[in-house]
Amino acid sequence: MNILYYGYGKHSQLISRCVHRVLKERNINEYGIVRCNWDRQSSLPLFRSLQDALKSAGWFDCAFIATPSNSHRAAFADCAANGIKYIYVEKPAVGIEDEWYRISASTTVNYLQVGYQFVYDQFILDLKKAFDSEMYGKMIAFNMNLCHGLAFKKEAAKCWRLSLEEEMNGVVYTQFSHLLSILLFVVNGRMPVGSISSIQRNSIETLEDTCSSAYLFDSGLVASLTSSWASPAHTSIKAIFNDAIWEYDLFNLSVASPRDTFDEKGRFKAPTAKIEEAKEMALFLSVKSFLETAYGKKRRMPEFNYSSKIVRLIKDIRNQKIID
Repeated sequence: MNILYYGYGKHSQLISRCVHRVLKERNINEYGIVRCNWDRQSSLPLFRSLQDALKSAGWFDCAFIATPSNSHRAAFADCAANGIKYIYVEKPAVGIEDEWYRISASTTVNYLQVGYQFVYDQFILDLKKAFDSEMYGKMIAFNMNLCHGLAFKKEAAKCWRLSLEEEMNGVVYTQFSHLLSILLFVVNGRMPVGSISSIQRNSIETLEDTCSSAYLFDSGLVASLTSSWASPAHTSIKAIFNDAIWEYDLFNLSVASPRDTFDEKGRFKAPTAKIEEAKEMALFLSVKSFLETAYGKKRRMPEFNYSSKIVRLIKDIRNQKIID
């Protein structure tokens, strides 16, 4: 199986580790495309273009696209035009749905998956089931935080994720989009009826490093989301239902229930929490889902994972005021 990493950097290296775990002893050949940092060390053969890589490999069974955000659509079009049948595009995959429908009548692509990895996480899948079935009652509040201190690292100014010199970079596109994907997945793609957002500059590099938004849905649910590169590392996903408090930090899940718990004097007390450890990380599960389709040579409908709706919400945020 010939596998291409279109944009071979740190994230592609993480994907490659997942590939080896999924495919194990199967015979695979890996190749990478690099447009910058040409002198990087790699055990993979690296090329500057897909055409050069094809001259060496002959063909590719599948491709993982992990280029900077503003080149996802062009990279996908390049792979599709060169006969790659299974394509995984990292988030936020701006314009991917439009490109898919533009070429759908003539394309030989059998499957496209947008890499919003957290929607493949078993506990996020369980949360969606709880939302749909109301097994804990109605969800009345939803809060998510995804934070770490990237903006304070010495090399931060050189990192493309933080750069605003080109469109589709910065914390909103590259990290906050993950939170939007979880939110839309859980609520089955329903769009909010109202929102308020802010983009802040908190770090010493005066970068746009923090994004916060609150969304109101027609059910009455309010969701609060914050993503930051200017804080200590912290991840929390918390849903409050009528009869449970559901909390997840991507490593451990806590579900506290039932609501009607009392002490010996008849006063409310916090319910006992059941703790469960995550068995696999979301990226591995996302890659595994993709490879099961690619290795089996199946033809499936594309999994856009609400990418176009996420881009619409991101554009709404970008149109709001930046707070220094």
